[in-house]
Amino acid sequence: MRLLSANPQVGQQQVTVNNPFELTEALRGLSEILNKGVVVLEIVWGNQVEHIKLIKK
Repeated sequence: MRLLSANPQVGQQQVTVNNPFELTEALRGLSEILNKGVVVLEIVWGNQVEHIKLIKK
């Protein structure tokens, strides 16, 4: 997965996970460093790519 943000402090964070549990833990860790605003989470599963918009209040 990759976290895309316009915030220079975050930039692009890339994390490799092997199962849904690791994905959940990685998202928890990334959520702690995010400021308020919008970021895009890009998840690549095999040949599929998903983009999810996240809003931190």
